[in-house]
Amino acid sequence: MTVVPSEGAAGSTTGEATFLRKRYESPSRRFARRLLSQKVATASGVILILVVLSAIFAPLLAPLDPNKTDLRNTLLPPGSADFLLGTDYLGRDVLSRLLFAGRVSLVAAVQAVSVGLILGVAPALVAGYVGRWWDWLLMRFTDALLAFPPLILAITVIGILGTGLTNAMIGVGIIFAPRFARITRSAVLSVREETFVEAAKSMGLSQPRIIWRHVLPHLLSPLVVTATVLAGMAMIIEAGLSFIGLGVQVPQASWGSMLSTAYRFIRVSPTLILWPGLAIMITVLSVNLLGDGIRDALGREVRDMSS
Repeated sequence: MTVVPSEGAAGSTTGEATFLRKRYESPSRRFARRLLSQKVATASGVILILVVLSAIFAPLLAPLDPNKTDLRNTLLPPGSADFLLGTDYLGRDVLSRLLFAGRVSLVAAVQAVSVGLILGVAPALVAGYVGRWWDWLLMRFTDALLAFPPLILAITVIGILGTGLTNAMIGVGIIFAPRFARITRSAVLSVREETFVEAAKSMGLSQPRIIWRHVLPHLLSPLVVTATVLAGMAMIIEAGLSFIGLGVQVPQASWGSMLSTAYRFIRVSPTLILWPGLAIMITVLSVNLLGDGIRDALGREVRDMSS
């Protein structure tokens, strides 16, 4: 005799299968599923990937040499023959310079965030877990750095090391380090009192092992969000420094230097300032929205990914 499951039983079986699939899928798959379920974060990620790819393949995508001048075709409007987005005051192709300038902003963000992570996370991780005089000394030092206006501190570092993108981003990274340190210390102070940390201590695990295997994974979510926010801020600061001539040097293109030259001719060619401004706005917004999506997608299973 054949038993045919009822519609309710079939629905129950399907629900159980779905539950078991979600329960036993790998943490990386669970993270990807949660991230892809957020439409805004997914769209931001796609836009950011396109920006990164356009910067990487700029030599192939750019129709002309970004530094080639043509004084016979200066300040041409968008849609001109051979110049899709027009030309600047030296007759250089705006689209080509826009593509190559994307490299500068992305490299600047990576450099600044990397310096901030290196200088801020490791000392704060140890200070928050160990405490005592090391914690007090680190917090007083970060308070002193935070007392300086960020742009002034960056200009001071540039004055010591010299102008240039790398030196500028070292200065910005020093500005970011106290922010990473505060986020890290705050997270460590809450995690070190958890039961699993006490259990690890009772098992005789060394402090470096406890910090690496049981404390650090809990910091991924706040650090990822902080890194994405500061990456967007680094792009804006780089644009500001290049705008005043302390970032990349001529003839290299950056979105900030393009804004600086476009501002001088805003009455003659008002659309010239539009393209780098849009590039900065879209890229920074995409980075921040993607960071929010990653924060929401990172669950407690992030600890399993590190084991």
